[in-house]
Amino acid sequence: MTTKIDNPFLHSIYEDILREALEDISYKIEEDLSDIKWKIFEEENTIYKKKPLGYCNIKENEICISTVAIRTYTKIILTKPFEHLLNYQPKNLLVDIVLDEVCHIRTKKDHGDEIYDSKLEYYHFLYHNPKRKNINLLHY
Repeated sequence: MTTKIDNPFLHSIYEDILREALEDISYKIEEDLSDIKWKIFEEENTIYKKKPLGYCNIKENEICISTVAIRTYTKIILTKPFEHLLNYQPKNLLVDIVLDEVCHIRTKKDHGDEIYDSKLEYYHFLYHNPKRKNINLLHY
């Protein structure tokens, strides 16, 4: 994992958060992501500038994630007695970006392609339904 962040303290924090997120995502979608090169770039006010929060280079098998996206990562951990209190996971921008970019890398396709769209839907289903029993989604 590499970063383009000058401050070594922040560099370490962003790497730790992204590493935790990737472990969570990898586990939930049941896919090893260790073959992908991950880069972190610093981008302030990205949302207002309409710049990407993440992008990939399919040829290099590389995904770049902005610090803005990393700051959105939240993980809700509930113990068994409290699971019924929250029957959904809140939207998580970092998770959405990682799933999107991983899907580009794995399918070598873009938005609007049936293979890409189906695989992305499958990833979201796996991530957001950890107690799944039967999967009826077509995936590639």
